Amino acid sequence: MKEKGIYKGFSYFLIILLFLSLMAPAYSQSRIEEKQDELKDIEEEISISEEELKESKSQEEALLREIREIEAQLEKARAELERINKEIQGTEEIIEKTKEELSIAEDNLAEQDDLVKTRIRSIYENGTVSYVEVLFNSSSFSDFLTRFSYLRTILDQDVELLSDIQEERDLIE
Repeated sequence: MKEKGIYKGFSYFLIILLFLSLMAPAYSQSRIEEKQDELKDIEEEISISEEELKESKSQEEALLREIREIEAQLEKARAELERINKEIQGTEEIIEKTKEELSIAEDNLAEQDDLVKTRIRSIYENGTVSYVEVLFNSSSFSDFLTRFSYLRTILDQDVELLSDIQEERDLIE
């Protein structure tokens, strides 16, 4: 009987051992499935992260293109600004030169006006002597030619002076 008790104890032990060995794979299987689910979740997260990374790189490339376009536009604007500044500088130089020329023309006109005033005052103070009187008061033919030459020079100077005055006034206007 003692033997039967040992066999019986041993058989219980084997049954428990068998039962435990059968449960271990079930426990292991559920743990494997759990780990596989975790792995799938991680793979999905990796996939999502890769998509986000790809989208971020795409956005980065788009932003870099936009930055390059803006830099190109900025460079064009700088070049245009430099061209306009040079044009303004050239125009300012022309204006300055024109102001100087205008000042000179005004000075010349003032001088010529003074000459005309002096000439008119001289004619007024000395009376109107006719050119014919000057020529007929000659003492000789050579004196006549000399007086004629002087009168012609005076008339030419008067005509030139009036012409110069008109040109200066036109230039100033």
